[in-house]
Amino acid sequence: MEQLKKTLEMDPNYAQAVSQLSREYFDMGKYDLWLETWKKSMVLFQRPDELAIAEDVSRVYSKSGFKPALLRGIEMRKQLANHRYVDPADIAYDYAALGDKEQTFAWLDKAAAEKSGGLEVIKVVPAMDPWRSDPRPFRSPRRYGQLANLNDPMCELQSNVPFTFWYWFVYQNVQSLLGSTCSAV
Repeated sequence: MEQLKKTLEMDPNYAQAVSQLSREYFDMGKYDLWLETWKKSMVLFQRPDELAIAEDVSRVYSKSGFKPALLRGIEMRKQLANHRYVDPADIAYDYAALGDKEQTFAWLDKAAAEKSGGLEVIKVVPAMDPWRSDPRPFRSPRRYGQLANLNDPMCELQSNVPFTFWYWFVYQNVQSLLGSTCSAV
């Protein structure tokens, strides 16, 4: 979090850092800040379709709270998927944040079938923590990429550490130096 803030002090319009900060706020439960930075990142990325979703989710959040807002975002992403590609892993992670296990795994299956890039971070998505011991996402490593060793403690990131690009970068470099066989981040 501190590194993201330092990065944004140097360049407040660095879209990737703003987007990651938005995700950090979401994971921390700071939903007002999540929505604010999500909207800013969509402006910086010049993604009007995602900006419209962020603005609508923000309106629903201010009136009805987190759960209805996130459900509205899921609904809008499903509608957007009729016009362009929407990563099913993103929808799965939103369902996971809502605690909907069946929908989470249904969308993870869709993501696997599409070879979604969003599955690369499945191991460090905090919303997935309650279901790490469920064998479903790990039953077919080929379907979920090279995720066979997700439950291997040598390949675990500490789940109490918020995931950022910086942790990922350090993790990848340390693993390569140590010669780990972990390939699931």
